[in-house]
Amino acid sequence: MARNIIPVYQIDAFHTASPETDFYCNTLKDHLLKHHFIFVPHKHDFYVCVLFTKGTGTHEIDFKKHKVKPGAVFFLKPGQMHNWVLSKDADGFIFFHSRSFYDLCYNNREINDFSFYGSEYNSPALYLKQEPFKRSTLLFRELLSEYTRGKTLLKNARLCSLADLIYIDLAREYTSAEKPGNAPNRYLQLFQKFEQLVDSRFKDMKSPAAYARELNMTEKHLNRICQDCIHKTASEVIGDRIILEAKRLLLQPGYTLSDIANELGMFDLSYFTRMFKKKTGKTPLQFSKQHR
Repeated sequence: MARNIIPVYQIDAFHTASPETDFYCNTLKDHLLKHHFIFVPHKHDFYVCVLFTKGTGTHEIDFKKHKVKPGAVFFLKPGQMHNWVLSKDADGFIFFHSRSFYDLCYNNREINDFSFYGSEYNSPALYLKQEPFKRSTLLFRELLSEYTRGKTLLKNARLCSLADLIYIDLAREYTSAEKPGNAPNRYLQLFQKFEQLVDSRFKDMKSPAAYARELNMTEKHLNRICQDCIHKTASEVIGDRIILEAKRLLLQPGYTLSDIANELGMFDLSYFTRMFKKKTGKTPLQFSKQHR
């Protein structure tokens, strides 16, 4: 059955640079003028980083609203649904790229190693103080200058290096802004592996014991890792991912509740409805009506 779905935008839809860059950069003001769809819920297949230098409003990311103001930075991963409500004077900088654009530049780390991209449970918003805001603005401006310079020697390498510097500076500010947890680093790494596995298998694998086997550990140990990292059980992590996907699908026209339940590998519609209400406090239909 053909459906009109929520737009999923690819990098090629935004830029005319050579395809091998997998990279786009612009001022936020110019980006907003050219792409009006950003004010309705949509998602991307790439990583997005936005710095606001002017304006106010809200940025809703996966159904959670965040305040927009000068110094606000937002990080989006592929598949996250978002939309904006912004004042007319909103401006700043935006860049986005594919996973391969970044990961191929470095052998010792990946884009998901940055905590703001590493977990669904980490906030996608950062609010910079005055000095970090100034430094970041200069780096974003230099990135845009390099992007618009045209074909130059080692252009991709410099774009990647500048983006990396921005990410490193923002990661330092992000880490200092977040409350330090008690989980050891090895637990955080294992939790990230678990979360990545859940992201790829939640539709066909619901049992914590099955995930534990895939990760070569006991279910008890997996639960201990989850509790230490985010104070939830492994089963709750799996359930959270199912409900997040259900919310995304509920905003896509053409899907019935049965379609969504089947898509999520939950073939008992009444169980899916009960689970959704238990997690959100609303039935799927109530949630859908509220967000349309």
